[in-house]
Amino acid sequence: MPKTVAVEKGKSIETLASIAKVTEKGNPLKKVMTRGQKRVRKRIEERMGLKMTAMMVDGQVAKVDCIKLQCEDDLFGYHSCTYINWNDFDSLFSMDELSGAVVASYIMYLYEQIKNGSQKDHGVFFMTPTATMHKARAKNIEEASRVIAKRLSTRKQNDLILLPYNPGRHWVLGLLNMKTSTCYYLDSLSVSDVNHQFKQIVDAAIALYDVEAGTNKRTKLNLVNSKIGGDSNEYTDADFDDIREEWAIYVSNFIFR
Repeated sequence: MPKTVAVEKGKSIETLASIAKVTEKGNPLKKVMTRGQKRVRKRIEERMGLKMTAMMVDGQVAKVDCIKLQCEDDLFGYHSCTYINWNDFDSLFSMDELSGAVVASYIMYLYEQIKNGSQKDHGVFFMTPTATMHKARAKNIEEASRVIAKRLSTRKQNDLILLPYNPGRHWVLGLLNMKTSTCYYLDSLSVSDVNHQFKQIVDAAIALYDVEAGTNKRTKLNLVNSKIGGDSNEYTDADFDDIREEWAIYVSNFIFR
């Protein structure tokens, strides 16, 4: 069994700072970084929440195999958890490709914000990133479509499903609106057509959902490439650092208990 460390929720940045002082002498796992990654790491050192987390990670997380994050039962539609390790933290701190575990744990954070927000029912539910990881084989397309179809069957009154997908080296987002039978494809690094395998997965999932629903209806899905990025609404470095800090503070709650 892997070692895990867990968490008392609700620690403030001040508490993280005091813990970090104890772990500051930890031995970080060194790796060669690109110039761009070094710039990101330098910005992180200027953000209190990120700096404290990085110090704890280098001092404590490197000593264990992984950290367990328990998902709420209704997050992905079943009882589940995710595990993150030192490499997951490092990828976030050095602008490297993010693992499915990092994306899943940020979804956990977003889900808590929705549940604790002023409106309890936002009509949004999530698909686990591991269900739609890019693997160019027909068997994996079939498995992914089955998982999505099953999730659709448990959606209750929620009509918006968020589908994180990794076509290779970066993450994109599919937003499936069941009311309008439309799936929006958001890829900030490409304005080309919708990824072919993503289209296959979603089309197959909708067809399977229709069959299992026992209706004669056959949904014609409209796939829309939203072509985001390159405009005035583009995220800045500060915006990305804000997201990193949100994730870091949230996940830090799971490091110590």
